[in-house]
Amino acid sequence: MLIYHSQFGDENVTLHLHKYQNGNLAIQMICHDEDGFEEPYAMMTKNFRKLENNLAYVDRNNLPNILSFIVKNNLGEVMREVFASGYCVYPLVKFNLEEVKKHEI
Repeated sequence: MLIYHSQFGDENVTLHLHKYQNGNLAIQMICHDEDGFEEPYAMMTKNFRKLENNLAYVDRNNLPNILSFIVKNNLGEVMREVFASGYCVYPLVKFNLEEVKKHEI
């Protein structure tokens, strides 16, 4: 289990890997409460254009601490590329899929 530090407090999370309809990597964060219940917390990734299977744009807009979470837990490497959509900028991450799968539900 991983700990995501949000502006609302710490959340115990695991990850759920799946694919968007176009085949891009999709990673959902699942939170776990003290009674063992789990529920969706947030989509870590966003789907804008076709990417290689270990690349994804991450949602820094709704998850402001996501880049430090990814780096601290060795889940991936932040690349220089970003995707702008509306007023938001989404950084590209090259995910370490072996490490991500260790934290999958």
